[in-house]
Amino acid sequence: SLDFIGFNDDFKEFHPVHKGVFSFEQIRQKPIFLQDGKISFEEWYYFYEDGMSRAILELNNFVYDINAHAFVKLNDLYNTENKKFQNLLHEKLKNTCDECFEDLQNLQFNNNFLLNNGKLKICYLPFEGHFLDENICVEFNEDELKEFKK
Repeated sequence: SLDFIGFNDDFKEFHPVHKGVFSFEQIRQKPIFLQDGKISFEEWYYFYEDGMSRAILELNNFVYDINAHAFVKLNDLYNTENKKFQNLLHEKLKNTCDECFEDLQNLQFNNNFLLNNGKLKICYLPFEGHFLDENICVEFNEDELKEFKK
């Protein structure tokens, strides 16, 4: 059985609580079973805070290794420190929504990612107060990733 509550501290890192307090309505949780003993989880939920004029649709993705009983970090799988890989991330985010981030060039890889059919999908929330009310996600295909795979 997959007891994520038993991994309480690890789970909090991969399932962050905004500013310590929030309420949400989960609308979907979709597990994607991968051939190498890992499960990618894609969660969609609306996140609310007091004083917000609207709810934010947020994606929280994470990968769990069944055999190791551990959450997988992106830098366990790919060389996220590689400048070429970071530049590719920045280029994809810029092409998707250039005005969504205050300091795009300093944006780093995160662990809000999903693996599916050789693709990597990584998501970010735009800066606070932005008109978009959902995550900005970009995908890398298998050919783009092979150079950075560990």
